[in-house]
Parts: sequence; C-alpha cells; structure tokens
Amino acid sequence: MTTVNHNPYRKSSTFMAMALLGLVCFGLYFKSLDFEYVLDDTLVITKNNYVKKGFDGISDIMTSESFQGYFGEQKNFLQGARYRPLSLVSFAIEYGLWGLDSKRAHLLNIILYWICCVLLFLVLRNLLSNHQHSSWWLSLAFLSTILFAVHPVHVEAVANVKGRDEILSLIFAIGTLEFCRRYVSNSRIYLLILAVLFYVLGLLAKENVITFLAVIPLALYCFTKVSKNQLIMVTGTLFFGTIGYLAYRIQVIGYLFGEVEIADIMNNPFLGMDFSTKMATINYTLLDYLRLGIFPHPLTHDYYPYHVPVMTWSNLIPWVTSVVYLMLIGAGLYGSFKKKVWGFSILFYLLTLSIVSNIFIGVGTFMNERFLFMPSIGICLFIVYLFRESGIEKKNKLFNYASIGILAVIIMAFAFKSYTRVPVWKNGLSLNQAAIKVSKNSARANSFMSTALFEQARDIPNRQEKLALLKEALPYAKKAVEIMPNYKNANIMYSGIYAEMYKIERDEATILRAFKETMSRRPDVEYLTQFLDYLGPRANDLEGLLNFYYDSCYNILHRQQGRNDWALHFLKMGYSLDQDDPKINFALSSVYTALNMHQEASFHRDKYERINAGNSQ
Repeated sequence: MTTVNHNPYRKSSTFMAMALLGLVCFGLYFKSLDFEYVLDDTLVITKNNYVKKGFDGISDIMTSESFQGYFGEQKNFLQGARYRPLSLVSFAIEYGLWGLDSKRAHLLNIILYWICCVLLFLVLRNLLSNHQHSSWWLSLAFLSTILFAVHPVHVEAVANVKGRDEILSLIFAIGTLEFCRRYVSNSRIYLLILAVLFYVLGLLAKENVITFLAVIPLALYCFTKVSKNQLIMVTGTLFFGTIGYLAYRIQVIGYLFGEVEIADIMNNPFLGMDFSTKMATINYTLLDYLRLGIFPHPLTHDYYPYHVPVMTWSNLIPWVTSVVYLMLIGAGLYGSFKKKVWGFSILFYLLTLSIVSNIFIGVGTFMNERFLFMPSIGICLFIVYLFRESGIEKKNKLFNYASIGILAVIIMAFAFKSYTRVPVWKNGLSLNQAAIKVSKNSARANSFMSTALFEQARDIPNRQEKLALLKEALPYAKKAVEIMPNYKNANIMYSGIYAEMYKIERDEATILRAFKETMSRRPDVEYLTQFLDYLGPRANDLEGLLNFYYDSCYNILHRQQGRNDWALHFLKMGYSLDQDDPKINFALSSVYTALNMHQEASFHRDKYERINAGNSQ
C-alpha cells in the first residue's frame, strides 16, 4: 500500500465528490418522484392517525408504540414491539406542511440518501487518512461510498417512503462516529455531548444503531490514536446514552422484549420451529445476506414463508454458513487487532448485521434486503480495499488498470441493477408483479399479487374484463392457501375472488364449493358471513345452500374439527333460511349438545323428530 503525504481533498475536490454523489443518487432514484405510497406506508403514513394530525400528532408519536397511530391501540404483534418515532415525526411534519404528497416524500428520501452518502464519504475520508490516493476519485473513501450509493439492496430503503427510518438511522450513526473521532483529536467535551445526542436520535430512528456502541470504539481503535482513557470515555458516554434510551423506550412501550410468543406466522416466521430448525434456517439467511451483499440478484421485497425454505442440519447449507461465518469472525478479529481496513470492514458487517439476524431478537420476517442497508458499508469497504491492494496501489500498470477496470464494472453493474429495480416500487401492482417472479413460494407474495389484481378488477366497469382479471388473480390466491392453508389474508382473497366471479357468472355450485374450502380453513373470515348473508335470500337453489350449511358445519366444523362455536354461527344462518329443514335441525341439536346447551339441543332434536315423523306419513 502506498501512503501519500499530501491531502488530495481540497475544498474543490470535496465539493466535486459531493456533487458527483448527488448526481448518482438523483440519477438512480429520480423516477421514484412519481411513485405512490406502497406497502408499510399505510401503517406509518397514509392511515396513521397520529401522522395525519400533523404537528399536533408529534407528542402522540413520541409517547406511543410506532404502529399505535394505525391500530388505535398498542397491538404488540412483533417481538419487542417497535418504537421508531423519528421517521414518523418527519412524516407528521410533512403532513402539517402540505398534507399527503408522495412526490415530496420521495424527493425528501432522495435528498436524505444523498446526505447519508456525503456523510459516509466525509467520515471515511477522515478515518482513512492513511489510505489516500493522489487522485481523490481513486481513494478508498470515495470508491467505497460510490459503491455504497449504487448498491441495489438499498433500493427499498430509498424508493419506499417508509424506508426513511433506515436512512435517518445511518445518518445519525455516522454523525455520532464523526463527533467521537473529533473528540479523540481534541478532547472537547461538547463533542461528546453532540455525539450522544446524535446517537440517541439514531436510536429513535431505528434500534439497530445500538450496534454502533461496538462499531465506534472499534473504528477509533483501528484508525485513530485514541488513548485508553478516551476510549473508555467514549464507550461509557454512549453506554449511558443507550441506558437512557432503553429506559424511555420501556416507559413508552411497557417492556423491552416481551414474554408472549407472537402467534402470527407472518410476524413470526419461526413459529412452531424447534431451536435446532430455527438456527439452521437462520444460517440459510445469513449466507443469503452475504450473497446479496456481493451479488445482489435476484432481488425481492418478500422473504416471507416460505420463500426462505425451512432448513435442518441434515442440509449442507447451514454447515457451510457456520464455517464461513466462523472464518469471518476469526479474520475480522485478527484484522481489527492488527488495525487493518479489511478486518474492520468484516467486523462492521458482522456487528451491524447481528441485530437483524434473528439470532438475538425476532425481526418479524426471515430476512429483508433493507436490513443490509447498514451492513453493506462493510461489504463495500472490503470490496474496494481488496481491489485497491491488488492493483490501484501497485506500481505495476497492468494490475493497476485491471483493478480499476474491475471496480468500474462492479460499480456500473450495481448502478444498472439499481436503476432497473427502482420502477418496481411505483405502486402495489408493480411491486407484487416483480415479487411473484422471485418469491414464488411466498404465501404473502401470492396473496398480495391476488389482492393487487382483485383491486384492479374492482375498478373496471366492463364485466368481461373484470372477469378476466379475477381469473388471473385466482391462481395466486390458490397458491397462497396451498403454501399456508391457515393464512387469513389468502383465505379472504380466495373467497372474495369467487364471490366477485359469482356476481358475474351466477354459478352457485362453484362459490359454495369455494366457501366450503375456506370455511374448513378459516371460518373467521368475515367475508364468508357477509356474502352468505347476501346470498341467502337470492339463492336459486335453496336446497343446495342448505346442504352446504349442513356439510360444512356438521361434518367439517363440528365432527372433524370440533369448532362448535363456528359451526353454530353458520348453522344459525342456515336455520334462518328454512327453520323446518331436518338436516339443519339435526345439526343444531348435535352442536348445542357439544356446547352443553341442553335446552336448545332438546328443542332442535324434538323439532327434527317431528319433521321426520311428518315426512314419513
């Protein structure tokens, strides 16, 4: 490695670097200015009542769990709940200034991403002062930042407005690191105060900033002349900032992690797994994270069950992952001890990935590309350092040009992938159309794709075009319930699509068959009750409808599944259509008996016997 004695970063070159980063960020993401609010934007923006209070909602946001403004109460449907008020405060300010405006929201995301990249460049430049190059655009700091700026796994964080929490958290984490570095240089206490302020703001944006409690001392050790006392002072200050944040978080939410297991598999994909299977599956995702950081293709926003397959230790992948990550841990520790950039970059990746790995706390999904937003800094730094050492810093021109060429190809390939990935986030339909091509075994992706087509069909007046879209949506709903029969949203779409098709085709046999299947899986789907209530007085084949109630409620819900409350619920609907039907009365007597409601059971049994006696005469 060649160390230059002069600083290539004059004011003009620094401004040029910042401007170039701006061109890259806006060039990649300008298309998002015309995008809609999508996905979790509903939870945190468009249907969040606290955000839609504008400035008046800020106090509610700061004193409530992050999804309370959407649900109206604290639901705690994710382990540890979520307290990320900073991005919600920014959304509330936007709403107070100009209401719901997705164009301005996306523009602000791009600007914040540019600021994030600029800060990363400046901090890396200051930390890696011994790794400069005579040309600033070939420096380790600038090339690493450019690679970070174009990395395709960042598209979700930037092109989805909700992803602002990722950007804000990294901005404040990087700012914290810079203030700590400056404190080491001149020991001014006010810099520590600013550092802990930025650190807490970062935590209020997203909890994964807590990993910088380890990252910052590591960076100071590797790249500055920090004294032991200064290292203790910095670490201690950030530690007390962490304690203060956690104490306030517990005050707001009521607990730190929570003791109740999340029972919804869409928010706890490891539900029902034993510890061995869970760890094997986590190992699969850890290897996939490494792959995505280096070779980000294919990409998807949906890693829900079961796009990520359930693993056991009989599979080779978990063992390969264990070996790879043990080697990374060993290399990272050794390289960092030797104060090597490559060692620091490995530990940076491992430390920042740890909190989203599902090892320590459940994140609500198997994995997600946006979770690599922070760890990807370590990957980018490592890649660029590898090629700088192999070529750019060598006197051999062949190696020099080859390494520059390879890096240029990687940067351009990443930029192209990001540029072509951004339009996926335009709206719900485009997002799901892209996801279903990759996440074919995700119940959620299939269900959401059927939902997007269903909603599109609902707005079309032409009956034949509407029917064509419904039939296009149906296979996705079927696939979703095949993957996960108990998935409520999939069952809602399955029954809902058949109901809309019935309104066009008037095929009672088909809709009753579909409703029977849905009822056997999820009788709590509200649409069943609503549509059966609508269908009852309009049925062309009343006997067929009564047979449906008898078979679904008596044979399936009562005898096979023992779900007597639901059997009773639907049998009452059948009884309201024909109180003298013997099958319905017989079924009601059996269900009431199972529920220990003997008076009602006796009433329907006697009625059943009277009807049968009358029919036999």
